Amino acid sequence: MVPAGGRDAEGGIGHEVQRLMPSRPAVTGYGLDAAPVRRQHATQGGRQMRIYTRTGDEGTTSLIGGRVSKDHLRVEAYGELDELNSFIGWAAACCQGDAYEEIRQQLIEIQHEVFDCGSDVAYAEKKQGEVVYKVHSEQVERLEGWIDDHNAHTEAIRKFILPGGSEAASALHVCRTVCRRAERRLVTLAREETVHQQVMKYVNRLSDYFFVAARRANAIASVPDEEYVRSAEVFRRKSRHDGA
Repeated sequence: MVPAGGRDAEGGIGHEVQRLMPSRPAVTGYGLDAAPVRRQHATQGGRQMRIYTRTGDEGTTSLIGGRVSKDHLRVEAYGELDELNSFIGWAAACCQGDAYEEIRQQLIEIQHEVFDCGSDVAYAEKKQGEVVYKVHSEQVERLEGWIDDHNAHTEAIRKFILPGGSEAASALHVCRTVCRRAERRLVTLAREETVHQQVMKYVNRLSDYFFVAARRANAIASVPDEEYVRSAEVFRRKSRHDGA
């Protein structure tokens, strides 16, 4: 389930929507849609859950607290987070062996927290003032600690580097770029509607994490980072990870 650019974010957080809106009998991922149709079933927690409902066939889906077009800015934003989470799962699968265990466990924790970010974003604007948010400053601070630790275990760089190297590092660089795209969608949404500030901070810090984790993965694999040949000297050792 990797919705491209959040175009159809029917996956991921829909089960959370269903929990918060128990009167609706079915979920289709990030949105919540229900209809009395002939259906396939999946089992979860001893109950059967409908996988498709057809009520989104005309291009609408449900936020927590309201129904909107599937290309609504809020749906685009949490769709990008869903895509990011799928790539993080892939990156974790690329981190094979005991040497990568620390990074792999961090990625699994991050997957839960990116899901939390999507949950906080998925509330309709009229519900934002009532939300008990899941993302807090402690998660941002823990990311910063992981960033500093990985950075301390890599060689200093002076120039921009090419994304790549080992398989794990390459996957983490993909996560970094998708994370940046998700952040841009959140910025766009925040110009129009409410976005939890801690989600903004977390996603901004997360792309920095992927940059240094990719470099750490290359260091573990004894694969040197490849400098961009026409780069000026742009980095100092002080926590200048991937950007602002």
